[in-house]
Amino acid sequence: MTETEISPEVSDIWELFGRHIRHARNAKDLSLRQLSGVLSWHFSLIGKWERGINRPPAEAVERLDRTLEMDGRLVSLYAVVVELDQFRRRMLKIRPSASVRNEDDDMDRRAALRLMSALSAGVTVPVGTLETILGSVERSFDLRDDHHIDDWHRTVQTYGQLYYAQPPNALIPDLTADLLEVGRLLQDPRTGLPRNELLRVGSQLTALMATDFNDAGNRRSARLAWQTARRTADASADRNLAVWVRAREADCLFWQDQPQSMIAALLDDALAQSHATPSTGHAMALEVRAKLAALDGRSADAIAALNELTDTYERLPDHATTAGAIGSSVGTSYPEASVHRSAAYVYAFLADTKKSSAAIDRAIATYPSNLAGGNLRLIQALSAVHGGDLTHALLDALRIAEGVRQLTPMRQLIIRRIVDAVPRESANLPTVRELRALAHPVSA
Repeated sequence: MTETEISPEVSDIWELFGRHIRHARNAKDLSLRQLSGVLSWHFSLIGKWERGINRPPAEAVERLDRTLEMDGRLVSLYAVVVELDQFRRRMLKIRPSASVRNEDDDMDRRAALRLMSALSAGVTVPVGTLETILGSVERSFDLRDDHHIDDWHRTVQTYGQLYYAQPPNALIPDLTADLLEVGRLLQDPRTGLPRNELLRVGSQLTALMATDFNDAGNRRSARLAWQTARRTADASADRNLAVWVRAREADCLFWQDQPQSMIAALLDDALAQSHATPSTGHAMALEVRAKLAALDGRSADAIAALNELTDTYERLPDHATTAGAIGSSVGTSYPEASVHRSAAYVYAFLADTKKSSAAIDRAIATYPSNLAGGNLRLIQALSAVHGGDLTHALLDALRIAEGVRQLTPMRQLIIRRIVDAVPRESANLPTVRELRALAHPVSA
């Protein structure tokens, strides 16, 4: 089989494939000429494969996989990209006069899922891979018209619920596939679906993706996803969503212990766009502002922001406060439990043991039992350390840290605060040393 020249319409997926070849070659510290000597293909030809200009034959991919020691990952990715290439070429031929059959749509969805799984097989995602996937949301090539917008709103809520039940990164493949589908719908004039609502759904799904990347410690991918979430929210003309996305991103940066100036800039942008109108996004921004001030020891600023948050909550419409904690993960609600949780964080960071304990008790009482888990219990341990109950608090914190499926940036930051709150004379206790070892940030 000879190599095939790639048409401009389908070049992006082959560029993505080529990046994997180049990334694996660089990891082996091989030049194009050195690799060419091993494979017996001219180095200029391999360069075209890496740039996505030409499609390599299957036998070349098999030899590349063996030479670069990719354990079959490159061969698997090649099969997926070939499938997507064939599907896209068919769509380019029949669009826009005919609609896509359901089985073709199902194949496309499976291919997208398999593609993301293949990408996830490697330890490092090459530069440009996520841009290619997220870019498909805005320049999709084909569409389906069998969805009602309410179905997509329910899908968003389902993801919001799954976010609390799944470990970090578990939702990425499904989110990617649905984002591609939303992108296709946005390009189809036949659906009759409101564009603003589809953009809103796309922004919420991308924000969930970004949050999932954040929880997994994948900062670069999260940053790219947040950019898309912000742009899509702005395009939806939903002001509350635009405010909430920025506030949610600021919250993720807060737990990653990123520079305060970066977080403050996002919060200033969010609050400026809110025009002081009570909304779930405005409440979220005030929550982050209060936590940021408390972590910095600015007690007066923290309490002022917390009081403003309480006032905003009391002025929210009923549907925004009664939708439950699940809606807070996608920006549709800010329940009473969130207010108490925010107060618990603020007072614990300020070492106000009495007020933090009371806020923790109220948060636990108002949160659904399946959600009042590790984070609040770690805050409870922090409050107890400030109160002098070292033995039980440290053991509780260690049990929580070792019992969760993954230490997210949020949990790691709280653990660091627990370690910092331990008196100097107790800094070498075995439990403190173990907690200190767990408190290192997740690598990006």
